[in-house]
Amino acid sequence: MLRIEQLTVCHGSRSVVESLSFDFPVGSVSVLLGPNGAGKSTLLQSLIGLQPMKSGDVFLQGRSLQRWSRQEICHRMAWQGAMPDVAFGLTVRQRLQLACLPLNNGQGLPEEPLHLLELHGLLDRDLAQLSSGERQRIEIAAMVVRDCPIWLLDEPATHLDLKYQVVLLALLRRQAAAGKTIVCVLHDLQQAQALADQVLLFSPTHSRVEHGSAEKWLTRARMEPLYQTTLHHWRDAHGGHCLLPDYGSEMRSMMESEDESTR
Repeated sequence: MLRIEQLTVCHGSRSVVESLSFDFPVGSVSVLLGPNGAGKSTLLQSLIGLQPMKSGDVFLQGRSLQRWSRQEICHRMAWQGAMPDVAFGLTVRQRLQLACLPLNNGQGLPEEPLHLLELHGLLDRDLAQLSSGERQRIEIAAMVVRDCPIWLLDEPATHLDLKYQVVLLALLRRQAAAGKTIVCVLHDLQQAQALADQVLLFSPTHSRVEHGSAEKWLTRARMEPLYQTTLHHWRDAHGGHCLLPDYGSEMRSMMESEDESTR
C-alpha cells in the first residue's frame, strides 16, 4: 500500500533522511522514534507530499506519489499534525461533518468516535472555546470518520490526559487490526512498546534511519544511545514490560554536575 524507495529528504540544507527504503505494511503500526530535530516529522510530511523529496520516491498502491492528484491522495491518506487555525468559527459538529464529506456528504456522524472520545457534549461548542486536549480529541475523531486506509500521525498523544492517551492507543491498534496502515511519530517509549509493530529510529548525528521489528529494536542497548539518557527495563508480575527513564536519578545527576561546574 505505502512504500518508500531510496528516499532522501532534506530539512533546509541538511539531509535528515538518506537513501531510505521501507515498506509500511497494511494492518500494522510503524512508529518513528528519535530526538527532536532528527527528521521524524519531515519524513512523515514527505509520505503525503507536504515535504519535497531530494531523491528517491514514495509509492502509493504501487504508483509514484507524484502521479496522484492531491484529491486522490486525500481520499487515501489521513493526516494529523499541528492543530489547524480555529479562526473559521466552526463548531465541533461542523468540523466533523467536513471530515465526513468525502464519504456521505456530511449526512450524520458515525456514533463510534463520538462515544469513544466522549464528544457528544462538545458537538455544539465553538472550536475556539475548547482546550488543546479537547481539540486533539476532535482531530482524532475526524480521522476516524474519514476512514482513509492510511493514517499519518505526528505526536497524536500531545495534550491528551492519561485516560485519552490509553483510548488513543487502543483505537490505533483496533484500526490497524481492521486493515489500516498506521504511521506515527511518538516520544513516549512505553507508548511505542504498547503500539508498534515496527520502528524507525532517527539519529541526531547522521541521516541513516535504522529500522526493524519493535520487539527486537526497542531495547536499552539501542534506546539509551539514541536518547542519551539512562533507561530502566521494568517488568510486571504478568509478563508485561517497558522502558522507563529514571527521572529522579537523571535530575540528581544533572544537578550534581552543575554544582561541580560552579565550584
